[in-house]
Amino acid sequence: MAQAKTLAGSSLLILVEMVASSGTFAHPCLINAQRGIDFSAETADTNVPDCDDPEAIAWIEREKRSLSSQISGEGVLNTPDAEPYFNWLKDDDPRTVRVISNGITGANGGGYFVGAYHLTAFSVSGNRGEKAQASVTMQSTGQVTWVDNA
Repeated sequence: MAQAKTLAGSSLLILVEMVASSGTFAHPCLINAQRGIDFSAETADTNVPDCDDPEAIAWIEREKRSLSSQISGEGVLNTPDAEPYFNWLKDDDPRTVRVISNGITGANGGGYFVGAYHLTAFSVSGNRGEKAQASVTMQSTGQVTWVDNA
């Protein structure tokens, strides 16, 4: 039996391109707990009738119409991140984001997803006696691709 090659949750990094220095990516400190990337496909459904028995229950056939991706992250609020993320939420322009498997070589399945994303949700919350928490949601705009690690 071959053992699965795994990745520590903290090694899944969300790297956001910094506006001031294009081409420079940084993992925001406010994403220090849960983080992830989701993919979805929108489909078009068609009921296909049985030509020999038009009264029979039809089977649905589906075609994929579009793909989309969402990135989410949360953790203890790093207060210097609040203003830049609020500004990104208000900005019309997307930013390039990478979701990487840090420290894993391409030969072992390592690499990263990369695409343009809009920040679509940013929240800060807190409870008495606890540290404030932050969460972010990013939605893709355009194609997301996979790049193997070297």
